[in-house]
Amino acid sequence: MIRFIVNPVAGAHKTRRRWHILENYARKVLGNFEVRFTEYPGHAIKLAKEAAKSGVDTIVAVGGDGTINEVANGIFYSSHEAKLGIIDCGTGADFVRTVSVGKNYLEAIETLKSGLTRKIDIIEAEFTDPDGGKRKRIFVNAADAGLGGDTVINVDGAPKVMGGKLAFLYGVLRSLVHLKNYPVKITLDGNEVGEYDIISVIVANGKYFAGGMLVAPMAQPDDGRFEVIIIKNTTRRKFLRSLPLVYRGEHIYIDEVEHFSGKILEIRSASSIMMEMDGELVGRLPAKFEIRHEAIEVISKK
Repeated sequence: MIRFIVNPVAGAHKTRRRWHILENYARKVLGNFEVRFTEYPGHAIKLAKEAAKSGVDTIVAVGGDGTINEVANGIFYSSHEAKLGIIDCGTGADFVRTVSVGKNYLEAIETLKSGLTRKIDIIEAEFTDPDGGKRKRIFVNAADAGLGGDTVINVDGAPKVMGGKLAFLYGVLRSLVHLKNYPVKITLDGNEVGEYDIISVIVANGKYFAGGMLVAPMAQPDDGRFEVIIIKNTTRRKFLRSLPLVYRGEHIYIDEVEHFSGKILEIRSASSIMMEMDGELVGRLPAKFEIRHEAIEVISKK
């Protein structure tokens, strides 16, 4: 049984506008399937959890990275097995740059028909939610504490005519107006890495984030480890001069960037540092991240 979970507002309402074409083609290729539409942030988690518990074996996220994240959370926390299918119609389209499902929604539907799967890692994070409580949530692609939280807020305010890459670049540049450095303490796999003044700390399972930035070129989503990219204290001028390097994955060689790999990460700070996961603002530090090896099965081209 296949169930589509559709976020109609994904990609600046692009999913809503294309849904009738997408649905008709999907039914032609896949035959019968069920459809549920999301109505509010977090709804896809509930819908995916209900689907997995009811015995649906393939749950397809139709939307952007945030929708994929929510559906993955629903599957993981249902404690039931279900395959994750993906038709990306979002702004960033970052996760599907690492886990290939097709260049467009037509190819993604053909990928669903093939049924080829791979098991991928996810990262479970425990962090502080906006109300000050402790919360757990997984992400499949990347989380960013610091500049990333501010960028997500500004991306949401970007002109809707912008595509994914331009929208995220707009968000970054807007965030640089009030560029902040934050003091953090970082522990990796039980060892104290050090104290840093940072602009951003990225925890990556996938290679790309922020609309196509190659932030973690060494990342593999099934190797049992995540990548930690630390962007240290720098000036606006240096940051802007180095920004093009991120799209080529060459930023990891500059002095203001450090890189580590690991399985368990703790980030602590006396400051209130906002954090996003898979392009959605979720809370703030302190946070603990732990790899969950081959935790979800994804339908992909490879």
